[in-house]
Amino acid sequence: MKNFINAFMGFVLTIWGAMMVVSCDPCASVVCTNGNCSNGTCVCIAGYEKMGTACVAVNEGYVGTGTITATVTSVDSNGVSNTTNNVGYTLEQSTTDPFSFTLKSFANVAGNDIMLTISSTNYDVIPSATVMTTANKTYTVSGAKTGSQVQLTLLDTGTQITYTIAYTIP
Repeated sequence: MKNFINAFMGFVLTIWGAMMVVSCDPCASVVCTNGNCSNGTCVCIAGYEKMGTACVAVNEGYVGTGTITATVTSVDSNGVSNTTNNVGYTLEQSTTDPFSFTLKSFANVAGNDIMLTISSTNYDVIPSATVMTTANKTYTVSGAKTGSQVQLTLLDTGTQITYTIAYTIP
């Protein structure tokens, strides 16, 4: 009987010790998606930023959901400008790359999809790039995000028309 009590007490002390070790880990009950727990707090991995308690893809800050209502100003090679308000453009975030999103069917041309890249060093800046679309159009693209306002500038290198698209993320 004495051996049984000693064995039982040893078992209880082992379980108690294991519970104490686990309960001291501040990350034991923290679930981090797209991040790693550090001292009880999620630290987001590259391409994700903290929003409340979650780590969300950087590109979510550029696309919102659904169709974005934009103001489009186009300036042709002769300097003549044309502004159109409340133009609907669909901006779709990449599900595989948190630093990219796509402007779908730009200028209402099927296949004229422009993939845009967000700088990994400064999430608010879309670096200048030359993009060729499946509609065989080539654009030079730049832009920036300030708060919830995004402004993109696209130069159609064939027609030399510059488009400025400004929209607000909800």
